[in-house]
Amino acid sequence: MAKNIELNIGLLKEKAKKMSVLYVEDEESLRNKTQYMLNKLFQNVDLAVDGKDGLDKYFHNKYDIVITDILMPNMNGLELINSIRKNDPDQEIIIMSAYTESEYTDQINRANVTGYIYKPVNINQMLEVLNKSINKLKE
Repeated sequence: MAKNIELNIGLLKEKAKKMSVLYVEDEESLRNKTQYMLNKLFQNVDLAVDGKDGLDKYFHNKYDIVITDILMPNMNGLELINSIRKNDPDQEIIIMSAYTESEYTDQINRANVTGYIYKPVNINQMLEVLNKSINKLKE
């Protein structure tokens, strides 16, 4: 299994080597762990501590992929996504959240995101969703 993960990381790294990511997460320990993983794949990884910080960074930089949590202070992930969509309807966006059901399902479906990574993060699921986004960008 570890060899399979290494292989997947190697293949993704080759495809994503010149891409940049904005990762928006309010939980510091998860943000740091995920940044470590994203840095193995992408040339540039910027972090934001909440939706407002993420939106500010988004408007001052160019990102291939935006990964965001849903529930955060100051501006939640869905508000962030809606603001980004007004600027760029085709921006690659992935949601990473522990919330899997109910009130967010319809909003997530309307947000036209590429994928959903469930917390706690499963590395294989994360690689699969990232691969899907990267392949979309390479089309």
